[in-house]
Amino acid sequence: MWRSRLNGMKLYKKLALYLVGYKLIFYFCAAVSFWLLPPIFDKNAYLANFHWPQASSPPTDPLLYLKTWDSQCYLYLSQMGYSPGHLTNVSFPLWPFLIEVFSFVFFGSHFWSGLIISNIFSIAGLLLFFKLVYDDAGEETAYRSLILILAFPASIFFSFIYSEPLFFFLTAMFFVYLKRSRYEMASIFSFLMTLARPMGIFSILPLGYEILRRKSKWRDWLCMAGPLFGLAVYFLVMHLWAGGMFEGVKAQRQFVFPILPHQLLDAGRFLKSFFTPAEEVGNFAMPVLNRIWFVWFVLALCLLWRRDKTYFVYALSAGLFPAVAMTFAGYGRYLLPVFPIFFVTARWFCERKLKYFFIMLVAVLCVLQVFFLIRQINNYWVC
Repeated sequence: MWRSRLNGMKLYKKLALYLVGYKLIFYFCAAVSFWLLPPIFDKNAYLANFHWPQASSPPTDPLLYLKTWDSQCYLYLSQMGYSPGHLTNVSFPLWPFLIEVFSFVFFGSHFWSGLIISNIFSIAGLLLFFKLVYDDAGEETAYRSLILILAFPASIFFSFIYSEPLFFFLTAMFFVYLKRSRYEMASIFSFLMTLARPMGIFSILPLGYEILRRKSKWRDWLCMAGPLFGLAVYFLVMHLWAGGMFEGVKAQRQFVFPILPHQLLDAGRFLKSFFTPAEEVGNFAMPVLNRIWFVWFVLALCLLWRRDKTYFVYALSAGLFPAVAMTFAGYGRYLLPVFPIFFVTARWFCERKLKYFFIMLVAVLCVLQVFFLIRQINNYWVC
C-alpha cells in the first residue's frame, strides 16, 4: 500500500514539474514573438474596448501584453469592485475576489497575484484532471488526455489572468468528490463553481444524476442546494455592490448571452448562427474554428453517452448552452472546463491504436495554439 502511494506521489510530482516546464516554455514563446515579429499590438482594439487605467493611448508597460481583454476587467474588479451600470459587471465575483485576497502576498500587486495564482490553479486542475482519467481509464489514456487538453488552442487561457484556471480547478475537484460519492464536498465545490462562472450552475445536473443513480439517502438530495446557494450569493453580491440583483444579468445579456429565453429552442435561429460565421468578431479563421470545435463536441458526446453518463450529463449542459445562448464567439474557451470530451477523445485514439494520427492532431493543435498566443498578447480577438 505505502509503495503504491509513494509511486503515485512521485508520478504527480513529475507531472507537476512537466507542467511548470510547459508554462516556462509558453512564456518563453510569448517573449520570443516580440523579438521575431514587428510591433503588431492592436492599439485600436485596446482603445475601443474596456481597459484600465483609462488612457488615451496604450501604456508602454511591457506587462500590458499579459493583461489584455478580460484580464483588464478582472484586475479592475479586484481593485475597484462592482459599480452600477458598469460593463465589468459581466464578470462573476470569485476570481477578482481571490486576486484581491492574494495581492497582499505579492506586496499589493494585483497583476502578479492574478498571474501567479492562475498558473497555480491551472497546474492543480490539470493534475486533478490527470487523476480522474487515470483512475477511470489507465495511465496511457491519462497522459494522452493531458497532452490533448494542453495542445488545445484555447488552453492559452490557463496562463493568463482569466477565470478559466480557477473554474477548471473547481470543476475537477467537484468531480473528484462526486466520483467518490462525497456529495457534501461536491456540493461545496459546486457552490464555488457558481460564484466563479455562470456555467457553474450546471453542476447541479451531474450531482443530481449521481445521487439518483446510486439511490442515495434522502439527506444527500440536500447537497443539490450547493449551486443554488451559490447563485443566491451571487445575486446578493450584485445587489449590495452593483446596485441591483440583475446588474450582472443585464451585462451578460449585452456582452455574453444575447439570446432571449424564448429563442433558446429556436432551431432556425441556431442553424442561421452556425452557418453565418462571418458575422462574428475577429477574422474569418476564428469563427470557422469555433464551428469545428462544436462539431467535435457533438461527436464526443456520442462517445460519452456510451462511456460515462455522469460526464455526459455535465458535458451536454455545459457545452451546449453556450452554443445556443449566444453566437459562437469564444466557444473554444467554453469547452475548456468540459474536460470529459478531452478524456473520451484521447481514449478513442488509444482504443484504436491511432498513435501517429494522434501525434499529427496534437501537432496541428500546437500550431494553432501559437497562432492564438500571438493574437492574444497583441490584443487581437481569440476564440
